[in-house]
Amino acid sequence: MTVRFILMFAILGMNLCLTGQRIHIYNIDNLKPIPEVFIVDHHFKNSIKADKNGIADLSAFGKDDTLIFQHPSYNRLLTTYKSVIASNKTVYLTESAIDLKSVTVTANKRKQLETEVPNMIVPISVKDIEFSNSQTSADILNNTGEVFVQKSQLGGGSPMIRGFSANRILIVVDGIRMNNAIFRSGNLQNIISIDPNSVSAAEVIYGPGSVIYGSDALGGVMSFATAKPKLSFKKDSMQVGGDALLRYSSANTERTGHLKLGVGWEKLGFLFSYTFSAFNDLQSGAVYHPDYQEFGKRNWFQIRVDGKDTVKKNFDPQLQIASGYSQQNFMFKTLYQPTDKVELNLGIHYSNTSNIPRYDRLVQEEDTLPRYGTWFYGPQEWFMANLSSNFDISNDAWDRIQIIGGYQYFNESRNDRKFNSNSLRKRNERVNVFTLNVEFDKYIGKKHTVYYGIEGVYNTVFSEASTFNIATAERGVTSTRYPNGGSYWANAAAYITYKWDINKKLNFSTGLRYTYIEMESKFTDTTFYKFPFDKIKLSTSAFNGSFIGLNYMPSKKWKIGFNTASGFRAPNIDDLAKVFDSEPGKVVVPNEDLSPEYSYNSELSISRELSYKGQVEIVSFYTYLVDAMVRRKATFNGQDSIIYDRVKSEVQMITNTGRAHIYGASLNLRANISKKFGVIQTFTWTDGEDLENKVPLRHVAPAFGKTSIFFKSDKLRTEIYSQYNAWKHWDDLAPEEQGKAYLYTKDGTPAWYTINVRGSYELNETIAISAAVENIVNYHYRPYSSGISAPGRNFLFALRAKF
Repeated sequence: MTVRFILMFAILGMNLCLTGQRIHIYNIDNLKPIPEVFIVDHHFKNSIKADKNGIADLSAFGKDDTLIFQHPSYNRLLTTYKSVIASNKTVYLTESAIDLKSVTVTANKRKQLETEVPNMIVPISVKDIEFSNSQTSADILNNTGEVFVQKSQLGGGSPMIRGFSANRILIVVDGIRMNNAIFRSGNLQNIISIDPNSVSAAEVIYGPGSVIYGSDALGGVMSFATAKPKLSFKKDSMQVGGDALLRYSSANTERTGHLKLGVGWEKLGFLFSYTFSAFNDLQSGAVYHPDYQEFGKRNWFQIRVDGKDTVKKNFDPQLQIASGYSQQNFMFKTLYQPTDKVELNLGIHYSNTSNIPRYDRLVQEEDTLPRYGTWFYGPQEWFMANLSSNFDISNDAWDRIQIIGGYQYFNESRNDRKFNSNSLRKRNERVNVFTLNVEFDKYIGKKHTVYYGIEGVYNTVFSEASTFNIATAERGVTSTRYPNGGSYWANAAAYITYKWDINKKLNFSTGLRYTYIEMESKFTDTTFYKFPFDKIKLSTSAFNGSFIGLNYMPSKKWKIGFNTASGFRAPNIDDLAKVFDSEPGKVVVPNEDLSPEYSYNSELSISRELSYKGQVEIVSFYTYLVDAMVRRKATFNGQDSIIYDRVKSEVQMITNTGRAHIYGASLNLRANISKKFGVIQTFTWTDGEDLENKVPLRHVAPAFGKTSIFFKSDKLRTEIYSQYNAWKHWDDLAPEEQGKAYLYTKDGTPAWYTINVRGSYELNETIAISAAVENIVNYHYRPYSSGISAPGRNFLFALRAKF
């Protein structure tokens, strides 16, 4: 009995001792807990990390130790163990002027330390998203200064990453790939369907990501995570919260309203989000390049008057008439967490736009008259339902399993009418996408981890077309964009990656993926094109890998990363079976002999911490593209030209005859100069060449970058920044771009820069106001390959409430 009492008191004493060394870490401005704070002693011998509630156990340290508290978003704190205990076991940290790079990233669909991933990654936090007041998710990427974004119209945004764009880079939302079977090689605007006000975090993963993500991840992956419900984690307790936003921008008379509302109990939570945005015609800058005073001016516009197309003078040539549109986004989520090892998530997303004018087509001329009377995308509709389940339950085969199932629906259309014609052509596409992904994690000892999974994707495509006489209301038929008998595209894949923590300074990773692809398109009506077949069917496969991934940290301040990997893009319905005009006088016809294209990439990165206040990273890469799917001259039924849309057009075909190489480098510098001031410098340079024809590549953006100076006080945050773009001379344009002379000056795309300032001020714990003046000098400029000029001087005002 005596022994039992002694043991009970010993255990009780140990528990009291351990409890007595638990501390809480808070944000000094809003008194909210700070998760995942890193704590180390001044000899760098012992270290711990606070949990998600900002609680840390100091039992690993001695009473005479000096402690260092570090977090990417907060100023470093140096204090003693005794001082922390004497301060009621509470530590307060102040936010730094800028965030250093995130400690953890989700590049491989799971949380990992940034030091464990060999790829270059740009993490974007919700704080950065809110501060930038981005109108669309494309603008979120553009505001980083590390992703170039092209726009053919105001309702658009096509990112370019390392010389790749459109269907050669991958968009992922909550673990579901957005790319579908009709994503084209030309510029895309599907990314704007993602509501920027529902995004909780985003990452841009550079280089091939095909082992984990599959087809299309040649240049990189843009991964968006949307907000999740929050739980109270307490029995019989309910937590209610949300945020609201009102915003106005002068350049396009933006009116945005947003509401997010969540409620959570111990194990169950719900979240609702709605955003509506309306944009009028965009006003460009009025200070023109001295050598190109007329470039980009909207001197005229077309309008229907008394049943006739008429050209009218635009008395405000900076007003880009027929560019405005509106959009609404809805999101609903459910989270159920019966135990700390099981989590179930249901998400429903819906986005819809008004008609979106294709501005670059509306400014084209033909024989001194507008080429088109009207050209617009019909409402761009996107629906996604996804169910994900996470089980942290170990057995011999896995320690964690994640299952994600999803369904997406895309509805889009193209509508055009030639000037002085009454016939409006309508082409509509509907795509259904079913996705299932099952992933497993297995830890083998303390140094080895295996991730493996299977994935299946199935697309159906339905294409319709008609004509409508706007004078007589008579309806007719015309050729469809894709085969009118319907199409399907499917793939099944298995993959595995392996990570070995060789020692504290070095880790190694590698991976392999096998993908089988099958697709079929049926032609039930050959009225417009007498094809020598009534269907096209293709089956192929792809094998790729992440061959060597190394992270070496010779000291606590240095990190060297090296990565070699291959990516692939399987042909889709857009490649296989589309009949379309790539440009006036040229038409692309189907090819049933396509196979995947591959990229082989090497990347070297070197980063160094600048004391504890900053870091600098330099990354270089080289990519070799083979079997590229490119347009080449061809014949159709033995003829090298056919009549298409009433125009005699040269026949072209997508073939696997392309070879190219792309190379470049980037710089990222982030530093807190003092507790209140910080700087960020980004710069990206890329170049490349089509090795078959010795000509430039279409999606290689000119050198670009961003320089920012931040100031942060208790309630105020400001940024003065400049974004800039180097020249892209005419001789450096790809032949496809030279065929669009209306997008460029006679010498190409001039260099440009903007000077901007923005800030936010917290009136209290609930309400914050934001303001910005963008393009202060009111320069007129047009980013490379864009069909619409960028905003001129823009005044932005926003009111945000959090509760």
